[in-house]
Amino acid sequence: MNKKRCKDCGGTYNEEFFNLRHKGGRTRQAVCNICHQTRRDIIKEVDRWLEKARRALSHHVKSLKRTSDELINIFGWDVKKMARDAKHAFLNTCDYCGTKYADMVHGMAEITLDIVNIKSAPFYNINTKWVCNSCNGRKQKMSTGEWGRYLQYVTAWKAQQRKLEKNPLLALPLFEYAENK
Repeated sequence: MNKKRCKDCGGTYNEEFFNLRHKGGRTRQAVCNICHQTRRDIIKEVDRWLEKARRALSHHVKSLKRTSDELINIFGWDVKKMARDAKHAFLNTCDYCGTKYADMVHGMAEITLDIVNIKSAPFYNINTKWVCNSCNGRKQKMSTGEWGRYLQYVTAWKAQQRKLEKNPLLALPLFEYAENK
């Protein structure tokens, strides 16, 4: 078995641990598969959030019937800032329901950009939030008042769930027997 030295890590490995340069070719890449994948992961990590921000901008250009220049120059939709904000939000929780994105099934696909008040100007720092897909979809079907009441309900429900986790006896129907007699 032929050995080859990796240009990145300097390790010497069997030739099979280096991808072929071209399909059907015989020459191998200069970096091992692990270093190659690490390079790709680093690029993907940076570009994923930028791509997410670009898609959010593109989506809102269509839904708001505005140009991208308007959103960028007038309303402050800076794609790099949007990417940083989306990543920061993703590492934490949804602003509306408080659920951790790490606990959600679809990962990065769960985070969306919501325009808080659709009747106001879409200024990025003032009238937008990165929230989960479920909350964003649910909010679109409700009036502002209904949405506010819903968030109060969710907050109260989550507080009750935390109490039950600390003390499961709170869920027992202790007085049910006495009421039925």
